[in-house]
Amino acid sequence: MYRTLEVEIREVAFSKVALENLEELYAYGVETYSYELATGFLNELFAEIMRLSSSCLHHPECRYLKTVSKKYRNLRFKNYLVIYRIASTRIEILTVMHSSRSVAKMKLARQLKLP
Repeated sequence: MYRTLEVEIREVAFSKVALENLEELYAYGVETYSYELATGFLNELFAEIMRLSSSCLHHPECRYLKTVSKKYRNLRFKNYLVIYRIASTRIEILTVMHSSRSVAKMKLARQLKLP
């Protein structure tokens, strides 16, 4: 017996803050390591983020942004956290930060709005 799995694909949208975070991360990587390493790292991170379109529920709820619906989640990539919100039709990337950042900065992600 074969079963067909239906996977819901959602759009992935980035907040202005998340895009700024990615730009800063890339600039830091180029300055600290090299263009090649920074580009490779960012490409890997972006690929993981885009996989959220079909696997957003596979990652844990963000423990600092708890809700009944568990709509705030985080993707861990190496030493970074991608905080995202599951909306009805899309995945909203709110912020990208180093995992050593303060809890207060993570909690600010709840206030971010996307157009």
